[in-house]
Amino acid sequence: MILVEVAKRIRALRKALGDIGQREFARLVGVRHATLSEWESGKNFPSAAGFLALGNLAKGQDEKLWFWEQAGLSRAALIGLCGKISADQWKQPAEGETVRIPEFRETAHGREEAGPPIPLPARFIPHPGSTICFSVDEQSTGVADSPKGIFILDTFYEGAEDLSALWGRVVILRYAPEFDSSAFPQGIYAGRLILNISSVRVWAERERPRIPAFLETLSSHPESGYTMLFLGHYIDSQGMKGLAPDDAEGMAKRREEIESRARSEFRLAKGTAILGKVQGRLTGHLEKPEAKK
Repeated sequence: MILVEVAKRIRALRKALGDIGQREFARLVGVRHATLSEWESGKNFPSAAGFLALGNLAKGQDEKLWFWEQAGLSRAALIGLCGKISADQWKQPAEGETVRIPEFRETAHGREEAGPPIPLPARFIPHPGSTICFSVDEQSTGVADSPKGIFILDTFYEGAEDLSALWGRVVILRYAPEFDSSAFPQGIYAGRLILNISSVRVWAERERPRIPAFLETLSSHPESGYTMLFLGHYIDSQGMKGLAPDDAEGMAKRREEIESRARSEFRLAKGTAILGKVQGRLTGHLEKPEAKK
């Protein structure tokens, strides 16, 4: 593999996506603009995660497999991912087609099969190779929205260190911090990743702004009323240094820069891990029918 060929493929992919700009393309891939620019100019290789993300965006099966193979995955392994998906299901599905997505649950002993694969409309599953049906029931180790239900979960981001592509998106995470929390016990939670920019003491702590990150949970605990699960914070080293107090325009620009860095450089607290991005939910069908009287 040579840099020139990689750069050529990446530029061709961006053009195939509507010839979008580099910044928009970088956002879709989940990397910084500067990183993507180095890829397209042939100055640097994508990481394995970068190749996987590029493959997810590619339209044709051959293009997908080419990018994924650069990440070190074999075609046989790719086709066998997540419940033995057949080779023809890697092709771009036609309108009305379905894909069979394996169902799992998360328990104290790890992930285990929860039932037979569930057929779902292909148009709702952009990445069938990394998508699972995530079952939440009485055997699950935590709370996620309701006692029972199924989340359609894209596990491409499972364990990812760079969460920049997930801010503002609904995710499921495993919450097991080192400290004890009475408000949020260890378990499985679903919600939207958010940075609390509006109430942060950016101006009072000019040298080192502290930006907290939360999971805005899909359900609150009735006994406490909490809906925000604290995930940690990002401390910026630059802050408002060098700006005059009356420089509103400069402060607004710097604030955007701080938020951008927080999104790309924030790391989850130890013991907490992203399980994937939620593509949709199926509810109600796990309820047991009432016994006939």
